[in-house]
Amino acid sequence: MSKKFRLMMALSLGLCSFSLVGCGSSQPAATPESATLSKLNDVAELYRVYSITNKKPPKTKAEAAKMENAVPSGLTPINTGDIIVLWGGELTDLNEEPTGPKSDKILAYEKDVPAKGGKVLLLDRNIKTMTPEEFAAAPKAAELATEPAKKK
Repeated sequence: MSKKFRLMMALSLGLCSFSLVGCGSSQPAATPESATLSKLNDVAELYRVYSITNKKPPKTKAEAAKMENAVPSGLTPINTGDIIVLWGGELTDLNEEPTGPKSDKILAYEKDVPAKGGKVLLLDRNIKTMTPEEFAAAPKAAELATEPAKKK
């Protein structure tokens, strides 16, 4: 091999090696808090898409499930019971980014919030951390639906 060829190969390998530096993921590792934020944001997006499409908020999980194809990750935390939704509350705006009036009404929350505190999703689609006492005192978007009593 000629000296010129070896030099070109060395430079090429060096450039390739240099270009690979920093190609690792720049995303931080997921934490329980970031996972909860993601779940609540997915639920908010599912709720928003349903509200836009149907010109009214969903009143049940079955109604929201109609938008599962548009926001597949939005229904999962509801189905697993990780997130509880107070169906029927109207979002303060339907823009992609929440810019409408502020709301202090709770739309959805982590399942353990009533007992241990945690993250809640408000009708303005902002997420807030609440203690159990704050949660109990906070206005809700709707009452928690209960299963109808079985007829005998």
